[in-house]
Amino acid sequence: NGKILGSDRSGRLLIVARQNLRSAGLENAIQLKASFFSDLTPPADGGVVVMNPPYDERLKSEDIIDLYKGIGDTLKQKYLGYQAWIISGHLEALKFVGLHATRNIAVFNGQLECRFSRFVIYEGSKKRPNQDDTKTDIAFDNDSPAGQTKDERPRRRRIKYD
Repeated sequence: NGKILGSDRSGRLLIVARQNLRSAGLENAIQLKASFFSDLTPPADGGVVVMNPPYDERLKSEDIIDLYKGIGDTLKQKYLGYQAWIISGHLEALKFVGLHATRNIAVFNGQLECRFSRFVIYEGSKKRPNQDDTKTDIAFDNDSPAGQTKDERPRRRRIKYD
């Protein structure tokens, strides 16, 4: 029942993609559309997004950072319940997606080292609360005067309270 949808902002590249689909006998299996990623409306039932955003030297560094931030913003706003896989050779820009990669696979695009990173898009936070649902504080066994060595520092212990 899954649909395969493809998009690119460049109509010229979509022509090439359609020719490749026709050569592979897949022209009826994949729907292509000329669109910016941020303008797409994803199917509501979740799925997988795979993208290969620009990462070459044709973009200025501030432009590529903004592009990757925009990708992350769009994923967070429109793609809840999806997995997103992004392949990029711009490893620094990939950090600006603003999501935690749950998997990173080193791959090569020709001679260029890339990362194929998976991001799981969910609502809220995955940070775990304290396991026993009680508040905890850190207490010190004694006061810590400035300048103590590591061995002279007070031991820390957790204090639980309701």
